[in-house]
Order: sequence, then structure tokens, then C-alpha cells
Amino acid sequence: MLVTLNLQDYYYKNVLKAADTNTDEYNRDLEILAKQTSIPKAGIAKNLNYIDENAKFWKEDLKTWSDWYLENGLIQTALDLDKVVDTELYNEALKLIEEQK
Repeated sequence: MLVTLNLQDYYYKNVLKAADTNTDEYNRDLEILAKQTSIPKAGIAKNLNYIDENAKFWKEDLKTWSDWYLENGLIQTALDLDKVVDTELYNEALKLIEEQK
């Protein structure tokens, strides 16, 4: 989990919010994303997914998706997000990151 959060932080700062998109590092990162997703590099640059700097997810968004899945017959019953989402590991990883700073 700690590695994932560090990667999310890197992506947020160096790709999504890159100050200069003409650097070798930025282009290398886009090439990696293109290779891993099979999406052309030009398509990656135009459609970067938003990921929170701390990889935080929002329960409200999960509820929106759950409702959409239910309305479109992709799930049979609404999800009880309090039972489905456990943030204990996430919170522990954030504490470790803060301790490293």
C-alpha cells in the first residue's frame, strides 16, 4: 500500500500537475502509461485520469458508481459502502508516509 501511495503521489506531481510537459521525464512517464494501457501516447496526454495527490478515494464517488451500476442492471442490490470500504490500511500507509517526510 505504501508503494502504491508513493506512486500516486509521483503521478499527481510529475504527470498530472507537471509544470513542464516538454521534459524527458514527462515524456518517459507518458510512454510507460501508453505501454501499460495500450493507448497511444498522444491519447494518454489528452486524457490523464485525475487521481488525488494522496490517492484518497471519495465514498460519495463510490456511491455514484454503485447507483449507476444498480440502475443499469450491473449489480442486483445497492452496496452498503460502510461494509465494503475499509480505510484502515490506507490510513496506516498515510501515517508512514508522513513519518518519512
